[in-house]
Amino acid sequence: MSTVIHALWMGEDSAPLIMPGSVPLAASNVNSELTQYLQDSWKAIIDADVDGPNSEPVRIDQEKPLFGQRSLTKRLARTVFFGAAPTIAPGSTHKGIGTQRVFLGTAVPGDVPGNFHSSLATLGDRATYFYSGQGKYWYDIQPNITRSAKDQAERLHREDVWAEILRRLADQGKVRGGFAGVHVGPEDHADIPDTEEARLVILHPRFVHRSKRGVAPSGTPAADFVTAALENRGTASRTNRNMLVFLAPDEAQMESLEAAVRDYLGWSYVLGSSDLDLTDNQKAQAAEKQSAADSTVGLRLLGAFQWALHPKHLDGVKSPATLVESKVEGVTTSLAERVTARLARDGDLATQHSPTMVRLAIDSVPTIWADGHVSLGELWELYARYPYMPRLRDRSVLAESLAVGHDLVWQMRGFALAEGFDASAAEESRYAALWLPDDQSPAPAARDSLLIVKPDVALKQRERAAAHMPAAGSGEGPGAEPEPGASTPGSIPLAAAPVLGPTRFYGSTELNPARYTLDFKTIADEVLAHLARSGVELSVRIEIDAVKPDGFDEATIRTVRENATVLRFDQSGFEEA
Repeated sequence: MSTVIHALWMGEDSAPLIMPGSVPLAASNVNSELTQYLQDSWKAIIDADVDGPNSEPVRIDQEKPLFGQRSLTKRLARTVFFGAAPTIAPGSTHKGIGTQRVFLGTAVPGDVPGNFHSSLATLGDRATYFYSGQGKYWYDIQPNITRSAKDQAERLHREDVWAEILRRLADQGKVRGGFAGVHVGPEDHADIPDTEEARLVILHPRFVHRSKRGVAPSGTPAADFVTAALENRGTASRTNRNMLVFLAPDEAQMESLEAAVRDYLGWSYVLGSSDLDLTDNQKAQAAEKQSAADSTVGLRLLGAFQWALHPKHLDGVKSPATLVESKVEGVTTSLAERVTARLARDGDLATQHSPTMVRLAIDSVPTIWADGHVSLGELWELYARYPYMPRLRDRSVLAESLAVGHDLVWQMRGFALAEGFDASAAEESRYAALWLPDDQSPAPAARDSLLIVKPDVALKQRERAAAHMPAAGSGEGPGAEPEPGASTPGSIPLAAAPVLGPTRFYGSTELNPARYTLDFKTIADEVLAHLARSGVELSVRIEIDAVKPDGFDEATIRTVRENATVLRFDQSGFEEA
């Protein structure tokens, strides 16, 4: 004790009491005085994990100013060693001292006891010979399992870490989201199929990405791999470039993920190793640590793979395709579903389509309708190949959209369909089985040979066909009337023919402003659909009267004027009340 007092006096220690945490174990005379009753190996343990200029407690205090201001970790380590070393005897089942004694042996006025737990936990994670369990703490001459787990984690090759990440990503590949398929971790673009279905490619962990604020040019491992994969499949050129979306890991997040995977694999090694001869307490501790590391890996995996990369024409068909990035986030645990939600929100992936969207896509490339029509098979090839077209999950999405949801102005936002085309036929019959959206008959079946016909071309054929139909009473064709006074078996004499009914219908009504869409649809279904038959000259007009006492804002005026012009309103405009 006199040796301890002398060392404290020489060190100008100002503590009010000599506590176990105050004993300067790094002083050579104190160290030799105390360790003379212990095995020689304890001297190295004190230097490494208890007290000394290069010990783990000192490093922790230096890294964390909250602890370092009062040398908290070093004082706690001294207390644990001073109080628990006498309990370390061969075969002892009562090792260590309890939490209360550790705190009582360390605390001095000014300490914050709430920091003690955090400091001890950090020491337990980093010290080689420090143990804790069942509310007790102690040092031992055998390395603890935490050190064993960390040593194993540090020995792992990076390929071993990637293999574990790929194993977990394989489970992600089972959920497709809005994609027809998911491919995990290809190391070469030859492994990525070239199909006419939208596919998500989750990149190998080695292909990391750094954000370029919306545009991802070459320069990152992920962007370079994606660029090469979009151009080629092995030695062959890739055809269906618009069917691929890539998901890349973030470079910074990948470092955190790899550290968590190393931690998990280290604890898995400790738990499964037969060479360590673990006690029941150590097995429970290892299982707890492995479970916590497993959860951490799962969370970091979802956070790391956050960059969706895909080709896109930013300024229409005339601009070159550019690789763009979209940050993928969400609450779902499926990466494919997260990518689907983000791309669907941006309009870059669709599992449902409409005639209006098909028409917009065709109009964006004038050459598609150069002949007045395009086949479904040819149009789908354009969808699959070129990034200036919308990206659909598969061909069925396009096929299902052709005859669904046409509106009353289909001539401007839709198209007609036909089953065939004969250029040598008369103009009124070149398109076989021509179908217009306002026909009562069902649309033709969606085969590759089905033709999507330009509205004005289809309407001209209908008009010519109507003009060439024999008129009633012309004496030609099946519609000709018999000569005056003639009769046929079962016919009614002309003089006794019934008088024709009304030949014109007119009507007007006011729509509910709160549900005008529903009201208009009801009128279209229940009235117009019955009137719009062959031979009926139908005219439908819409009258709109909107009044806002405080005046319309500029944005509304501009939008309504532009849309009214596009929709070819006969009359429209804003005026003072």
